[in-house]
Amino acid sequence: MDFFNKLGETIVSAGKDVTQKTKELTDVAKIKFEMSSKEDELKKLYMELGKKYYEKNKNEEEQEFEQVELIKLKKEELRLLKQDELELRNAKQCPKCGTEVKNTAAYCSVCGNKLSIFEDEDEE
Repeated sequence: MDFFNKLGETIVSAGKDVTQKTKELTDVAKIKFEMSSKEDELKKLYMELGKKYYEKNKNEEEQEFEQVELIKLKKEELRLLKQDELELRNAKQCPKCGTEVKNTAAYCSVCGNKLSIFEDEDEE
């Protein structure tokens, strides 16, 4: 009978150890998840700060960071690509509100702005 008592105690002890280890792993996983979440929030804040800095300083003659000039270059590249895409779809953007309209449209369907029929005409 002593054998079964010791076996029972061993099983109970092992069960407690497993339960404790499981709790520790769960706690560690929770902390790691919270850390990851906080790191994501921090990255988002850095990105927002960087965007605000760029918007505030993009017109400065001398740039403190070379990334400002790189951002300007990438924005221009994106603008040109968007223009190419619109041309392929026979569309253009309203200069007032940015809505995409057909090339043949005389007025913007959203803001009512009169659209130039010729690309080289200035906005009225």
